Amino acid sequence: MCGVDPRYSDPEYLEHAERCGACAGYLQQLLRLDALILKALHFEVRLPERAESGRTGQTWKRFETGRRFGVAASLLAVLTIVAGIWLSSPGNTLASDVIAHIRHEPHSLEPGQAVVDAPLLDNLLARHGTRLAANIGTITYAQACLLRGRPISHLVVQDEAGPVTVLVLPDERVAAPMQVQKDGFHGRIIPAGKGSIAFVGYAQETTDAVEQRVLNAVQSTL
Repeated sequence: MCGVDPRYSDPEYLEHAERCGACAGYLQQLLRLDALILKALHFEVRLPERAESGRTGQTWKRFETGRRFGVAASLLAVLTIVAGIWLSSPGNTLASDVIAHIRHEPHSLEPGQAVVDAPLLDNLLARHGTRLAANIGTITYAQACLLRGRPISHLVVQDEAGPVTVLVLPDERVAAPMQVQKDGFHGRIIPAGKGSIAFVGYAQETTDAVEQRVLNAVQSTL
């Protein structure tokens, strides 16, 4: 799955969706929406009897009117479906979705995890057009994830005062820094190239310190 294409079949993201309930649910939701839209737009158009034999007056006019109503009804059905799914989705803002993603992967914040190997980290970031030119601290979690159905890099930097989540969001543009404060989490989403980077921790001071180190080290082609 890439962008909003629910049939994106990159093995790494499909493997992640199998492990992550939130991503698996989102994928299934997109697949259902895809099927409903296809069904709504698929309807049979039959020509009126004898329309091809010269009787094109009132009969053909009624046919054209009916056909247009059919198209309009199908488009209305699609819009209703999309609106319903959008309104029923938890968290309509990027900040809310970032917090939800972190909460759905609580194991990423657990202390005592092994330090991520540098080659693995470099490979992950390179896939999203990003590299680190300097050390940003101890990284204990680095995974390719999905946020809003789009691929991201999910990192956790272990600071002395606690873990800080760093989400590289290559497809999420923000016009200005966006505050994140919910469920005991504090941080910001910062514009970065064509996308953004989210920094979220338990204390604003800790998050700010990691944010500064990452921004000083990151080299991005987002």
